[in-house]
Amino acid sequence: MTSINLGQLDWIIVATIFATFFAAGAVKGVVGVGLPMISVPIITSITGSPTLAIALASVPILLSNGWQAVQGGHHMECVRRFWPLLLALIGGTALGVQVLVSIDPRIVARILGIILVAFIAVQFFPSSLRIPASAERGISIGIGIVAGILGGLSSLFGPLLVMLMVALRLPKDLFVSAVALLFFTGMVPLFLGLVAHGILGTDELIASVASALPVLAGLALGRSVRNRISQTTFEKVLYAVLVLIGLNLIRRSFL
Repeated sequence: MTSINLGQLDWIIVATIFATFFAAGAVKGVVGVGLPMISVPIITSITGSPTLAIALASVPILLSNGWQAVQGGHHMECVRRFWPLLLALIGGTALGVQVLVSIDPRIVARILGIILVAFIAVQFFPSSLRIPASAERGISIGIGIVAGILGGLSSLFGPLLVMLMVALRLPKDLFVSAVALLFFTGMVPLFLGLVAHGILGTDELIASVASALPVLAGLALGRSVRNRISQTTFEKVLYAVLVLIGLNLIRRSFL
């Protein structure tokens, strides 16, 4: 259970939380990423409780990624292509939560933020990073294990997975489906952990389910925008969002 009584939240705060989830859902609808990185810091600043913010975002993250994963009919293609990565991610996450050595999550956030910003910067050079088809499986398994371990330790498995998908140069709709499937796969054990540790109680679960409604509405809006933009525009918007996420990770690591 979180330390804040949800029933005592002012209606203006509740409306602001819902508006935040709608905006975060819209961004995710366009580029496939950004929901937790946008919603959790803002809701934390509104409520003063990062635990509550994470609890409220849990169901929206799970449902939005599940929905995006099956949209467009690419989910089975993603499973067939990325099943080694999915298994590596699950194994890495299980290993991460069992690690006895405590790692400061701020250090993890700082490293991931720097790597993400540097990776996006490289994309603007003529010889930007690309992964050849012959090396895809081996690199995917390695990144899946590392991303899973980091996710088990800090819940920050997203940046490495997104970097991998960017380097594979996937078409925009396949990119969104693949990222959503990976995020959904990584979120399931984390969701179960929130429940097991009492962070996601009955009240928080109900509020989190309610918070999924504006997220799904935002997703629908964002998807309609994505359908109207070109692959080049999609990549530019994606890179801009990823740079902001990377800078935010670095900023949070110093707080």
